[in-house]
Amino acid sequence: MRRPPLHVWLPLAVLSLASAARGDESAVPNPPPPPGLPPVGAPATAGAPRTLQEIDEAFDDQEKASRQAVQRRRIAAISAFVQARPAARDSEAARAELVRLASAVEDWAFAVRVAEDYLARHPTGDAEVTARYARAEALGKLGRANEARAAYEELTRTVNAARHGTSTVLAAWSNYAGWLTDVGDLEGAKGAWRGFKAATAATQNASSYAYMAEDEMRAIDQLGRAPLPFPADARDLEGRPVSLDAYRGRVVLVDFWATWCGPCKAELPNVLAAWERFHDRGFEVVGVAVDQGDAPKVRQFVQAQGIPWRNVHYPTGRNLTADAWGVKGVPHTVLIGPDGRVVRVGLRGRPLVQEIARLLGAR
Repeated sequence: MRRPPLHVWLPLAVLSLASAARGDESAVPNPPPPPGLPPVGAPATAGAPRTLQEIDEAFDDQEKASRQAVQRRRIAAISAFVQARPAARDSEAARAELVRLASAVEDWAFAVRVAEDYLARHPTGDAEVTARYARAEALGKLGRANEARAAYEELTRTVNAARHGTSTVLAAWSNYAGWLTDVGDLEGAKGAWRGFKAATAATQNASSYAYMAEDEMRAIDQLGRAPLPFPADARDLEGRPVSLDAYRGRVVLVDFWATWCGPCKAELPNVLAAWERFHDRGFEVVGVAVDQGDAPKVRQFVQAQGIPWRNVHYPTGRNLTADAWGVKGVPHTVLIGPDGRVVRVGLRGRPLVQEIARLLGAR
């Protein structure tokens, strides 16, 4: 939001301070709340947000809707331009922009049309890969599975490390693998990661990419299966045994982390907010701290951060739980459904929250 001119903003600030000083709360009323949120100072109700995360998500959705409204107007203007001047010098760039915007506003049928139009006019243009990916993604979103599969295969045949760079190759193959996982073709998803491994075999970092592909395939192997039980010697910070059997019937996030792990600490507020939001609806977290020994440091961190769930830790020696689960690095998450089977591996951020909500049938 644009701030008012200084000559408008300053008197308001002075007025607010003066009103507070004399205790006159009515002089400057509280601003009206955004849609869906209670007024400032209103008592909490059953429908009121319970966490900062819920408030942030509400505003994120509003910002997204506002941004999409502007993007739709831009689409209309660019569409009119390419129709009026189909041979303009920048018509290819305009059509590429339509491809990008169609995906941004999630108009999947339109995305298919503009991607196909771009590829028909500029089959080897600068935005070829973008158009091929947009078409594949849109077909998948529309549920046109056979066409989506063919489009993803065409995309992965098009990209190569020498011409497009390994990051583009990774994006193409990983998105294909992700779509295959979402539609339940787990063997196909593993095949996509093998394809990525082959596509990067001649690159400078081939061994790293091979390791990544193998790790992703191991994660896919866990989906739809009951996780391995914790070792018998798994204990929390109070020395009590920890078993996943105690959580059967609930949605459980097994979170492997460490006090020295920056991304783990960055993700912690998201997990804490999810716990507060969903715990009484059937959501649990079991932490596994992979710090080598140093139990006082782990315990101090847990207390300082207000972590309410139990955390497995080995005060001496190797972390046998992480070893048993094949965890090679942190952060590493495993989300388990109420039926005791693994739903997703490696989810973080808003996708994790959305999947928890889906499993619980919550909003």
